[in-house]
Amino acid sequence: MKSAHIRLVQDYLRSNRARIIAFLAELTEIESPSTVPESQIEIRSRIAQEFQNFGMKIIRVPGRTS
Repeated sequence: MKSAHIRLVQDYLRSNRARIIAFLAELTEIESPSTVPESQIEIRSRIAQEFQNFGMKIIRVPGRTS
């Protein structure tokens, strides 16, 4: 990665530090045991919402057991 790109990423992370920490804290509070596939719906939806906030398109592809 070029140093200019590294600086851009670092600047973004620094300027959004509090928001990123709050988002990660929110994710840790969502119940999502890996042995219960239906429990993953809420956390996957929350992560998808965040990607959509950045203008990304979300395509959900079901797994074999989830």
